[in-house]
Amino acid sequence: MSAPADAAGTAPAESVTRRLSFLDRYLPLWIFPLWLGAAWRVQWPLPDPAAVTGSEEEVLDSFRDVRDEIRRRLEIVFRS
Repeated sequence: MSAPADAAGTAPAESVTRRLSFLDRYLPLWIFPLWLGAAWRVQWPLPDPAAVTGSEEEVLDSFRDVRDEIRRRLEIVFRS
């Protein structure tokens, strides 16, 4: 006994395969953002928190400091 056909007359497995093929082909075109402006790059010299030695709390503080500095800089960039 075979699986019932859908409205187009194809078996469910063929229908699913056809839909996945369509998505594989066209979905990537829809999900990439369109960038219309000029891009700019910045280099922010930040200390490497992974290089910090000391207690667990000191290492964690160094990661937090870098995180907070990145957040502060991004807030300035996106505010303007």
